[in-house]
Amino acid sequence: SGDFIFADTSEDFEGSGNFSYLNSKSQVFAGYHTVIARLKFSHNPRFFAYVFDSNAHRKQIQTQVKGIKVFSITQGILKDIYSWLPPIDEQQKIVLFLDTETARIDNLISKQEKLIELLEEQRKSIISHAVTKGLNPNAPMKDSGVEWLGEVPESWVEQKIKFISKLINEKTSEKSNVIALENIESWTGKYIETESSFESDAVKFKKNDVLFGKLRPYLAKVYLVENQGEAVGDIYVLRPNKLIHPQFLKFFMLSEKFIDYVNSSTNGTKMPRANWDFIGCISIFLPHIKVQHEIVEYLESAVLKIELIINKQISLIEKLKEYRSSIISHAVTGKIDVREFGT
Repeated sequence: SGDFIFADTSEDFEGSGNFSYLNSKSQVFAGYHTVIARLKFSHNPRFFAYVFDSNAHRKQIQTQVKGIKVFSITQGILKDIYSWLPPIDEQQKIVLFLDTETARIDNLISKQEKLIELLEEQRKSIISHAVTKGLNPNAPMKDSGVEWLGEVPESWVEQKIKFISKLINEKTSEKSNVIALENIESWTGKYIETESSFESDAVKFKKNDVLFGKLRPYLAKVYLVENQGEAVGDIYVLRPNKLIHPQFLKFFMLSEKFIDYVNSSTNGTKMPRANWDFIGCISIFLPHIKVQHEIVEYLESAVLKIELIINKQISLIEKLKEYRSSIISHAVTGKIDVREFGT
């Protein structure tokens, strides 16, 4: 208890100096790529936990680490880092102040994260309802005959995915505008910029094709293509025909009901994949193409509103984290006087 376990490598510059502080009597063993530090003198270990977490301490480490893809944090670097020691009673005051303040900030962060979770669930629910039940709450309904779909609007027509879209398998080695699973954000259908290079064979796609991640952990990675390019890795490229609005297909494949159903079909242990023979035979009930446009317009607007709120919460969380980091650094370096705190 009171030991510090530092990571001796980091995959990013900001992680240089990451550590864990053991504040229990439980027996713990440190694995590879760790450095254990133990206080030599009678000081408050929790005070040092805040010191080691401060920007003032981390920046000393970050100016000395070396590496490109992996940064190495040696024992020599850690030994040469300076710390600052107020008297024991002031250490305790600083710890009391920071325990109180960080708990308050962490509670605020937790509330924002919970709100984000609720908003993400709301987004999933809105999408699933719109693409399977429509927008008219008074529309006559019928039994779809598909257990996971339940009732659907009476006027909607059943089609199989393989009859409304074509699986594209045209290989290419051009590697221009390459999209991999890591470029698609789960559940949102957003593109994520990365700097990775890809060596595997690619499949050509063009505008309005729908990309679908076939690996079990990435089934909710669905992307509507805006330009021509190539898809690499475990991605199906689907080309919608005139029976379905490309955006409607994207939203349908992003619906939680669809993802859960496809997930139930995957097999394998290490890298389970969804099979096209299964996906292609899945029934989808389609409204008239005009209604599809209306549903797409509604979802684009509703999803955008939710995402704007989510982005505001994410921004607030980042500011709270910055404030948390700032208050720790200011307290352990004496830039704020907390000696009267709690009295």
